[in-house]
Amino acid sequence: MVNGLNLKHFKARDIKKILDVDKNKLFYWIRTYRLLKPEIAEASGIGTRSIFSLKNLLELATIKELLKFRLNLDLVKMIKDQMDMYMVDDNRNIFDFILSKDLKEAKFLYIYIAENEIRLDFRPGQIEPDHYGGVTYSADDAFLDPGVYSALRLELGMLAEDLMNKVNQL
Repeated sequence: MVNGLNLKHFKARDIKKILDVDKNKLFYWIRTYRLLKPEIAEASGIGTRSIFSLKNLLELATIKELLKFRLNLDLVKMIKDQMDMYMVDDNRNIFDFILSKDLKEAKFLYIYIAENEIRLDFRPGQIEPDHYGGVTYSADDAFLDPGVYSALRLELGMLAEDLMNKVNQL
């Protein structure tokens, strides 16, 4: 567990401060694409608010990182759904696993995309993706050629560590 931060709750205004995702975009992603579900509480009508967990913040940080590759929201949704279902160990998905470990340990997620296929490869260290063929991109490349079998690399450990630093500054 990350220094007891898993007990902390976050509102939309906190997400704006931490991840620079405004309320309208956040709720568009939630209502239209169902990219995440508030883990603590969902707004249930006028005067109620959604309350998000630290895991939700990591999910949002990952979504923002995927969008840097210029992927459309439908593809981001497909990738996120696979990340939710991908069990690392002890029935924990990728997000739960990362939040339960030492963030200094490098954790890479390779996402392989070809026409209608998406495959995930989650590793505690860096791997050489070339044995899958195709082209490897990092978010810095901010480009994905849809006609090429591509491997996207997300450095989830670093992403989570940056998130923790921003949360601690609140």
